Amino acid sequence: MNEVNTAIKKAEQIFKETKNLFSQKRKVIFNILLETNQPLSAYEITERYQNKTNGKIAPMSVYRIMDLFITLNLVHKINSLNKFIACAHIQCQHAHDLVLLICQKCSSITESHFKQNNADDVSDQIIPKGFKLSTTPWEIQGICSACQVEIS
Repeated sequence: MNEVNTAIKKAEQIFKETKNLFSQKRKVIFNILLETNQPLSAYEITERYQNKTNGKIAPMSVYRIMDLFITLNLVHKINSLNKFIACAHIQCQHAHDLVLLICQKCSSITESHFKQNNADDVSDQIIPKGFKLSTTPWEIQGICSACQVEIS
């Protein structure tokens, strides 16, 4: 079974466990996110959905679906880009803080994780006393290794 099918099966299980309906529309949208290696905006997802199904969907409906996917830990929102990407570690069941490494050149996204105590150590180093981080995932922008090779 390939990675996309494995992720779909895991999503089906999560939807069933949480008593949510994994409708055909949600499945197609999740599949669109799984098939791309780039983050997509709600409007890009809408366009791909309409091309794939010849059906209509409003961007607002896509936003609502993304909210549900985020709640179920199936998708991450990249706030700095206002785009979405499927979680690369859908089957991960341990506690960690997510870090998204965003390449400013090719727009690739790499997921990285901090164990909770390591994330707390980082917070203690960079955040003034009394200030608590309220958003995850953390987003770090830079240049990926592939683009660094191209630059050299």
